[in-house]
Amino acid sequence: MKELREASKVFPDLTFHLDWWREPDGPSGELVIRNGDYIDELLRPASWYLFDQVVLYPKIGLLPAHLPYTLAQRAALRLEDTIHIVDGLSQILDDDRFTNSPFTQYRDAEETKKHKAVLTALRASILEGAKQLDFDGVFLENKS
Repeated sequence: MKELREASKVFPDLTFHLDWWREPDGPSGELVIRNGDYIDELLRPASWYLFDQVVLYPKIGLLPAHLPYTLAQRAALRLEDTIHIVDGLSQILDDDRFTNSPFTQYRDAEETKKHKAVLTALRASILEGAKQLDFDGVFLENKS
């Protein structure tokens, strides 16, 4: 991280992003660095690992908050975040670490199947709705 911080001093107008995790079941986090300074940091004490008791933290990145997007672009990014969260939930339900976890024998297979179908329909609905939104003329900014 020291090297990244030093590199950001050499290129002070650039924003550096580091996304890390410790495998197989350790913590994860993110850093955003500009001009040698940590401007944002997030530590997730639980891992992203897919056993039931640890599915705690939906992953939304820190970097977009520090880039020069317009308000309309930020709104579109929030829709993308929503799609990624739905995709992440679907991936968990399909992942071998979930399907073969110690809790599988206690799971209601029909409910799990229903949830997978609902997530698929939800994703399709969000994508269809997103096609109708661009936020231009809705989120306005001062013109400098």
